[in-house]
Amino acid sequence: MDLAKYIRNMLNNSLGQVLGTLISCPIVAYFLTKISWKGGKCLFPVMLMTMMIPAQVTRIPMYTTWSKLHLLNTFVSLILPSFFGSTYYIYLFQQFMKTLPTRH
Repeated sequence: MDLAKYIRNMLNNSLGQVLGTLISCPIVAYFLTKISWKGGKCLFPVMLMTMMIPAQVTRIPMYTTWSKLHLLNTFVSLILPSFFGSTYYIYLFQQFMKTLPTRH
């Protein structure tokens, strides 16, 4: 058993997902919270509605997407979705950013 390979794969996967989440979610939350624009009030409820969609519903479309991009059985297909943000973490960051004072 190649334990070093398994640990390396685990670290690549988990650190890539954490990095993707920490890059994308605060940016989206800041954009939704601190910058006023026309669609900002409409986008937040839509974002919360996406949390109600079960993960099982998105599995087949994700599989076909990765299949068409020839990225099945790669780390890219595991790590790349985290760079598009997670609704739950965006919501958490947004609630935190609402408590921060705004500079005028």
